[in-house]
Order: sequence, then structure tokens, then C-alpha cells
Amino acid sequence: ALWQAPVWAQQQGTQPTDKVLVCVNSDNFTRDADLAFVLARAEGLASRMLARAGVALEWRPAGMAACRKDQQARIIMLGFATGTPASKYPGAMAYALPYERIHVVVLIDRIVKETAVNALTSAAVALVLGHVMTHEITHILQGTVRHSETGVMKARWDAQDFRRMVSKPLPFEPADVVLIRRGLHPPASAATSAAPEAGER
Repeated sequence: ALWQAPVWAQQQGTQPTDKVLVCVNSDNFTRDADLAFVLARAEGLASRMLARAGVALEWRPAGMAACRKDQQARIIMLGFATGTPASKYPGAMAYALPYERIHVVVLIDRIVKETAVNALTSAAVALVLGHVMTHEITHILQGTVRHSETGVMKARWDAQDFRRMVSKPLPFEPADVVLIRRGLHPPASAATSAAPEAGER
């Protein structure tokens, strides 16, 4: 059955003020039409969630010229991986390189598994994927591996968080939004950090 968007998923958030271009390399993920539909639903959810923080996401295939030349927006490269060894990014469903501020890798098979473990239907994969992408894109925009105590930027979601996703999106804490705004508009005197850690979800 086709995934049905919850009522909250159609609600409007804060008017976005900053454009961010997300270039998606989904060649190893969306060969199946059903998976392509899941990705489209997840992208829509991530767009609505980040709109509440004043960010306008624009999604493009990674091969498009805009992903190489667009000078009007911050560019994030988002790809998918499967079969990642359990010893690599243990427990994570994705990882970002926030200090590099470009790349996000989604471990899609782990998302499917986590959805099943938390007794959600397969149709909920789009909801979880949308939250995971929002979490990692936020790391990139903030330029930090910091996590929050609650909400979408929590380090590890529990069973209750997964159930809440079905009713309404996990929120940003106020500090999350402040850090997004600061990351997009850093003070002129801010020093550039080059730490090697990766932010995981």
C-alpha cells in the first residue's frame, strides 16, 4: 500500500529564509519504484521539518550541473550505503561529516531494520528516513557533532521516539535552531574548526 502522509506532515512551518541544495546520489537505492516513492516522501518530510528552522531545502540528483556550479546556496551531498559492517558507526543509521560540511551517508538497510525492531510498519520507513536525513543535514548546517536531550537531534532515539514519529515529527530544541542559524550566518570573527569526528544518527 502507498504510504499515507499524516495530517501533521502537510502543515506549514516557519517561512524558510535560507536556501540549501541537497544533491542526492540514490542510484543504489531507488532502482525499485517503491523505494523511489519512499525517498520522495522522506525528502518532503525533511523539507517541512527544516522549514521550521528557516531553511528551504531543494533536492536535486547528484549528477545535475547545479550540484557542481550553484553559487547561490550551500550544497550538501547525500548518498546511501548498504551492508556497512556492524563495527563501523555501530548503532548509527547514518553519518555526517559536519566539520567538512558537505557529505551525509544514509545506511538505508539499518533504517529498514530499525523500523521493524520498533514494531512500525514498512510504510513508516519514509518517516524514519525523513527524520534521519533531517538529523544529519542539521549536523552539517550547524557544523558540530553536538546532540540534544530530546527531539530530532537526540543522539539515540528510543521506542517512544519512534512511536511519536507516526503522530508528529520530532521537534528541534530551541538551541538546535540557534545553532542552525549561527552555522548559516557565522560571526565574521568565528574561527574555522577542522576536527575529524563524524556526527552519527
